[in-house]
Amino acid sequence: MPAALILFALAVLGSPVGLIGEIAGGQGTVATPDKTDLAGIWEGSLTRNGKTETLELTLAREGSAWKASGRMTDAESGKLVTDKINDLKVGDDGAVSFACQVEGTDVKFTGNSTPGKISGKLIATANGAWKTDGQWTVERPAPSETTGKWAGTLTTTGKGGGKIELSVTREGEAWKAVGRLVDADSGDVKSDKIENFSVIGRQVRFTCKVDRAEVHFTGKRGDAKIEGTLKAFADGEERGGGEWSIEKVK
Repeated sequence: MPAALILFALAVLGSPVGLIGEIAGGQGTVATPDKTDLAGIWEGSLTRNGKTETLELTLAREGSAWKASGRMTDAESGKLVTDKINDLKVGDDGAVSFACQVEGTDVKFTGNSTPGKISGKLIATANGAWKTDGQWTVERPAPSETTGKWAGTLTTTGKGGGKIELSVTREGEAWKAVGRLVDADSGDVKSDKIENFSVIGRQVRFTCKVDRAEVHFTGKRGDAKIEGTLKAFADGEERGGGEWSIEKVK
């Protein structure tokens, strides 16, 4: 094709770069995901000293400044380890770091972000001396996987069984559940008040009152099932235990 015709065609149609720019929203290059778009809720776990603890973070950005709130809890007992998260930094490349104080040690977390996940290493020191290290991972939660209606059964040691019904909702960071426990034999409602309901990652916890006892439920969510153990306490002492399992009601 003669050079004059080529120049004419480019003048009419625009350059290939220009066309790509228009398709990509007026830019000359295709947009890539922003690795620093990390604001919001993250949930997961960490390991240190041979123990697993749950980790919940809420990251917020105000201009160029980042802030973090959150907590660490013992994965078995649910006991609070710390609720102070400090010195959050997020790099342009998606690198993340923050710190907290736990049991007299300074714990430094460093990691990298990928879409929907942040993971890395931690190191704990005291007076500048190494104490322990570990790994940590958090992911963006999927509330729709836990919200909704659930129903199932429970069994207690030497005291028969029952039925559980739960309806779970979430507003922002706050979880709420209503439901009841029903005696399997008589059909009597043993409790109709669900308290202290929480979800951290795939771990689910709640309590309820049955007669004079406070029953603590701890479980783990699968694809369409939550199952775990329960313990009953009265007068400050453990009085029994059992297992429970519920499935999503369609």
